[in-house]
Amino acid sequence: MSKEILYSGLIAATAYVISYYTTWWSPYIIALLLTLIIQPITRVKLFAFIGGFVGFIIPTLCLDIQNDFILSTKIAAIFKLPHVFFLHLISSIIGGCLSLLGASMATSIQKVKQK
Repeated sequence: MSKEILYSGLIAATAYVISYYTTWWSPYIIALLLTLIIQPITRVKLFAFIGGFVGFIIPTLCLDIQNDFILSTKIAAIFKLPHVFFLHLISSIIGGCLSLLGASMATSIQKVKQK
């Protein structure tokens, strides 16, 4: 279990740091590389999703708190969301899905290499 938590934490930490310097789809690359580097673990896709989710929600909340929720309030009003937190939740689900896709691609590459 500790290997899975370490894997999820590595994805979250690197996604948090990399998100300030690269594009929004960087968790895909991070999950792909980490899954290829770390030996196969159980439930890799679940923990990749959790890592990407946490790696997206922390920077969005930090940036939003710094500007007093001004931009996110306006964007939530445009999309007719009941609360600003739903905007953070949606973007974090996207980050989790990106990490999930990266881990899925890495497991497919590992299966092809085993044949």
